[in-house]
Amino acid sequence: MESGRQSTSFNCQRCRNPVRLDPEFFSLKESHLTEMTLPLCSSTKYELDPSLASKVTHWIPPLRFTDFSQQHRGDETTSNNGFTIVGEEANTTESFSHNLRMTAELMDLLSSTSSVDHPLCQDCCDALIELLESELASTESEVHSFKSQLSQLQAEHARGREASVRELEAEVEKLHLEGETLEQELAKLAAEEAALQERKRKQDETGEKLAKEEEKYYAEYARYKVEAMQKEDELRSLENQCRSSHQALDKIRRLHPLTAAFNISTRGSVGIINGLRLARMDGSSSVEWWEINGALGQVCFLMSALAKTLNITFERFELVPFGNASYVKVLVDGRTLPLFTSGGLLRGILDRTFDSGMAALLDCLCQMKNRVEQDGDFRLPHLIDADKARIDDGSGKWFSVKSQLNSEEHWTKALKSVLNNLRYCLAWVSQQQLSGIHSQDSETREQEEASATESSSTAAD
Repeated sequence: MESGRQSTSFNCQRCRNPVRLDPEFFSLKESHLTEMTLPLCSSTKYELDPSLASKVTHWIPPLRFTDFSQQHRGDETTSNNGFTIVGEEANTTESFSHNLRMTAELMDLLSSTSSVDHPLCQDCCDALIELLESELASTESEVHSFKSQLSQLQAEHARGREASVRELEAEVEKLHLEGETLEQELAKLAAEEAALQERKRKQDETGEKLAKEEEKYYAEYARYKVEAMQKEDELRSLENQCRSSHQALDKIRRLHPLTAAFNISTRGSVGIINGLRLARMDGSSSVEWWEINGALGQVCFLMSALAKTLNITFERFELVPFGNASYVKVLVDGRTLPLFTSGGLLRGILDRTFDSGMAALLDCLCQMKNRVEQDGDFRLPHLIDADKARIDDGSGKWFSVKSQLNSEEHWTKALKSVLNNLRYCLAWVSQQQLSGIHSQDSETREQEEASATESSSTAAD
């Protein structure tokens, strides 16, 4: 029973298999433990070879047995995974505790002085030995290779050192010669620098003089520039004034006095001259006779002015403009044919001279039409039949200018055609006179340019 109590079973720290220790472990002394405190191996961590690692089924974390010993001394019932004590009894001998403590300290000492945890079983120990032997052989091979390479490098270094020494000596000699050449060039450059410094000093003096002259020049240039800008502003102002004057003059020249004095419109259903309607009907409303008399007075005045402008002398009749009491004078017997009427119920029966005056006015317009159309291809838009005192509307329909035996609508259309012919005559006369004015202006400008060119050439000579 006592031998069974003193036997202790440990587990392998890699495969967890139970390990039975040699009885000599229990006979170690304190001096032996002191000697074993020295490092057994390096602190390099070794790993199992992959071919041997396949035999290991479990990995056991490292365990310090001294911790178990302290726990066991404090509480004998405390259990631990590090080892198992077989054969526990109430009365444990002192020698058993001493052997157990020594064994635990030995295992901890072995584990702390190496990278391998103890205890190990025989298989794990053999695998570890094989791994260490293979690593040792690999390390010895590397050391041998490193030594051969080191000897080779030392030999190459010795050969290269001799060659580099010779090259360095040649390079030093070359650099010495280059140094002498550079010293000569430096002396030459120093002399050139002195000459350049002297030249620079003279140029600086000349530059200061030129700077003062330049400042004076720019001051004068600025003064002349201001004067030139003022003169240029004055010239532009005069050019603008001349341009404005020429534009006003051209506008005045383009404006014919007759065109400005007589404004004729035939766009609507009735003809209008200077704001007076020359019609009997304007839509559904009737036009008053005083307005018709005023419009006929304007027509008589315009035809008289156009006749004087065109140097026309009417045959058989003479137009006498007199406002809303204008009339036509018969040259044969001196009778007067009024271009006005008072209207009323008796006008259609007694006042037949008004229609005679309208027929005479249309005859004068026919003579003016013949005079205007004899020059060039210009034609008035409405044909005139002076014998029958009628005028067409431009579409082949004829309407009489007499008010008797005529409808108010037809008489209105005849008067509108009369005004339209007068509007065309007025436009033609204005164009002819403006063309003459423009040709005269062109001749005048050419003469002025020729005289200016001649003056400039004379001044150049």
